[in-house]
Amino acid sequence: MVEISTDLDPLLTINLHPRHAGHSHTVNIKYGYFIIFLSGLQIIASQTFKYLYLKKWSQSGSNINIWKKFMAIPVWVIVIIWTLIYMILFPFHIEEWSENYITSFKRSGRIAYALIPLNIFLVLRPSNIIGLKIGYYLETLNLHKWISRLIVLASLVHGSGFAYKWILEGTLIEKSFRLLNFLGIGVAFFAFILGIISIRPLRQKFYQLFYIWHDLTAWLFVVLIAFHARPGVSWITGINILLLVYQIYQRVFKAVYIQNIQVIGSKNSSLQIVRIAKPSEFTATYLPGSHIRLTYSNLNYKSWLLPTHPFTVVSSNDSPNIELIMKPTTKFRLETSLIYSLTGPFPSLSPQFFDTVQNLNIICGGSGISFGIPVFKFLSQSTTIRSLNLIWCVRNRRDIKILEHFFDRIPHNLHIYVTGGTSKDETLFDEEAEELLFESASSRGETDEIELEDLSSSEDDKELKNSFGNIRYERPNFDESFSSFHNAGDVDKQWLIACGPRELINDSQAWAIRNNVQFFSELYEM
Repeated sequence: MVEISTDLDPLLTINLHPRHAGHSHTVNIKYGYFIIFLSGLQIIASQTFKYLYLKKWSQSGSNINIWKKFMAIPVWVIVIIWTLIYMILFPFHIEEWSENYITSFKRSGRIAYALIPLNIFLVLRPSNIIGLKIGYYLETLNLHKWISRLIVLASLVHGSGFAYKWILEGTLIEKSFRLLNFLGIGVAFFAFILGIISIRPLRQKFYQLFYIWHDLTAWLFVVLIAFHARPGVSWITGINILLLVYQIYQRVFKAVYIQNIQVIGSKNSSLQIVRIAKPSEFTATYLPGSHIRLTYSNLNYKSWLLPTHPFTVVSSNDSPNIELIMKPTTKFRLETSLIYSLTGPFPSLSPQFFDTVQNLNIICGGSGISFGIPVFKFLSQSTTIRSLNLIWCVRNRRDIKILEHFFDRIPHNLHIYVTGGTSKDETLFDEEAEELLFESASSRGETDEIELEDLSSSEDDKELKNSFGNIRYERPNFDESFSSFHNAGDVDKQWLIACGPRELINDSQAWAIRNNVQFFSELYEM
């Protein structure tokens, strides 16, 4: 406060208050740094726990050790902790709420912005960034979704607090259209719409729109809030920009480019095999069940607007080709006339798993067989595996033909369940649930397509039984299908892997928990 005395009246004092009342203007800065500190602590802790867990697994040969409890903290627990941190910090140390409530609403916006570095890091496949090569590369995706929702919530709380204040003052229109305030309102609008279209049914139906809106909102949040925030957030903005630049670097300079793609399929099958000649730059070795990501060439504007598409590599390291199994959709089409960008491979299962597993059942739904085949074939050659079974649930019996492409002879421990019926309620899995995370591709007329031999309706059952043996027209009974787990063996070396839609994952996981079996899954859904 500055006091000015006049000669006319020494008792007259004019009090001039700055626009922001000193300490109250800067009081929230430390809360942003505190969130950054907690974010860094979480990143360091999660990666350290994974490293120690896998190191102990390698040393002892058992995946059950003290570090597993820390490494496998459920996402919902982490989300609750972050939500509680927000709820505690929001009103913390605010006296006379009716007069100082706006300080809390300012703080809410700063907390939201300070959470962005963690949220960006979660989609950068952190295990691969720091060179540990540990853990499933999409394992942080679910946490990213929930942290995003917390950011949106905190942002909307921030905006609603100021709207309330301006309404009381009668200045809502005037202050809303001031440039720096308007930037914040614009970001809040994008965040609000993102919160709506991120709801699962809408996200699945309009995924490309969701992805474009998501990326646009992220960039607007990072850039515009840097101008909107008062006091400034330059340190946090710098971290955000560095992470986004690194993301672009990965996409541009860590990619190899492919073309002349060959599609092998049948017009009556819902699945196709895609064969890609390995480019010379693709020299990485990879574990069974690893994934690559495909998108358009970086010179194609679609590569910057639309999402990349993850696919499981079915072929082995020593193959001259990269082979994938895809389910045709209209979301992403492969054409021989175009060049595509490929990144990866990214691991799912750790080397320790392949070194120690002794009893394994793999159950797949639909195109989830793309994960099951390479793991099954690799472990079929293992000298330590005692029991191994692959179970495939498929609606369309004509899809079974693709197995002949990957097996010279169909092994006796590959069991097929044809779950499709004449009515929708006879199917095992919901059709919408098979809109897979591992997006499918189809070819157009100009694509080089090779037809698999089709199964004519007149010889269905007989030919299928003769060619593939273990086929049943029913739903699998888990107790019967996984009966090998009842044999004597170490609990930590008995595994159930499930790949496919949510219903299959949930049912398989529930069975594994009840029967004390180690469990791993890949959810083919966004």
